[in-house]
Amino acid sequence: MRKPLPLFVHYGFAGGISCSAIVSVNNEPYLAVGTTNGKCELYSPRTHLRTSIIYIDPNNRSVAAVGQFTKDCLFVHIRAYAIILVSVDKASKNSKCLIGVFTDETEQMSRFWSPDDDASTFMAFSISNNGYLACGLETGKIKVVNVEDFSVIGEKKLFPEPVLACASFANTLAVSSVKSPLVLVTVRINEIVVEKEILFPQKAGGCSSLSFSNCGKELASGYWNGTVRVNSVKTGAIRAVLDFHSEIINCLCWTKIDGQRLLFVCSKDTKLSIWNLYND
Repeated sequence: MRKPLPLFVHYGFAGGISCSAIVSVNNEPYLAVGTTNGKCELYSPRTHLRTSIIYIDPNNRSVAAVGQFTKDCLFVHIRAYAIILVSVDKASKNSKCLIGVFTDETEQMSRFWSPDDDASTFMAFSISNNGYLACGLETGKIKVVNVEDFSVIGEKKLFPEPVLACASFANTLAVSSVKSPLVLVTVRINEIVVEKEILFPQKAGGCSSLSFSNCGKELASGYWNGTVRVNSVKTGAIRAVLDFHSEIINCLCWTKIDGQRLLFVCSKDTKLSIWNLYND
């Protein structure tokens, strides 16, 4: 079998890449990239050129997450500080950004929820388009609630060690920890049921990131040693192993752009690689 090669590679993100997401501004798609040094930038997914720097943290705090907040408005989560909301100033001829900073609980917060009575620490979360929020906890437990009212659908202890990552597609939830296996869970009306375990090599280290393909038939998993593994969700069979990166995979983003199903791989090794595993 021929070894997969990346479609394109972005180099030189100082400190390493902590997160990425495809966002929309003025009805155009952009690749948003956050780094562990506190910089967030936008790139064209078509030309791969940088279009703007949307935030630089003055204290070099890591960007924990970036994504779409509302139409033409993006959020940048700065670890242990704030959620920054960034939008285009349509009154400006230079497409200048307007920035709002939210650092604490305010009256504007519509809802607030804590995951556990024993104050377990959030480690990972995933929101499904089916209306549920899955929370991975430091105790190795997964807790699933309805987004609308936070009523509990179910909870289950899956690992003896902390949950590191989780991802959702429809009613299927994938969860990982510091050791094998990956666990696939089905979310039902009033319960969560373990359906399958997918093993991975001990030498890979912990599984730090997960992402389903657009159709939900494949699951990509990123590891501490820089490898990415792609498994069939139905059978668990391995489809591909990507060993391009040399350090921990911090984020995986599988999305469709211009008819191509692209996998974006973000690593601490300062590189972001883009893969077309379907050869679209």
